[in-house]
Amino acid sequence: IRVPISNVHSLKRRPENIAWLSDLRAKAYEATGPVIPPPSPKKINPTSAALSALKVNPKSKITYSVPQLGNGNIIFRSTLAPSKGNRGSVKTSLGNSIDNIITTIKPNSSEQLIEINLKSGTDLEFEVNFQDRLIFPCAVELRNAHFVSTSTDKENT
Repeated sequence: IRVPISNVHSLKRRPENIAWLSDLRAKAYEATGPVIPPPSPKKINPTSAALSALKVNPKSKITYSVPQLGNGNIIFRSTLAPSKGNRGSVKTSLGNSIDNIITTIKPNSSEQLIEINLKSGTDLEFEVNFQDRLIFPCAVELRNAHFVSTSTDKENT
């Protein structure tokens, strides 16, 4: 099969210096809601050219342990986007005890690339809250979320 390179958005492979969030188990999950807790985050079929996506509803907080990769620093990369059919606005927080990235996702928001430097063994927290009024359905997608080692060791890059 021949495919023009311009049609290739990404290659799925498993080098030793990358760990996909979709392959990891959450260390902790907390959820509250205006009446009942929201559904737990779930893997979904992405609505774009992403390879994987995690749908997270407001009033949720997920904690992951940063995996041990290589011998350098770790970068977490992902794309945040409103979930299909989203009608509400949310505020997200992604980070650890040192760095934190706060974003606002509205129903008509474009995808937002997020990237944060981490250390192996630390925790990464992702929190989603309502921005303004409670409007349902309301959720965000964390697309192609992965950890990458910045090791200079040629075997790990």
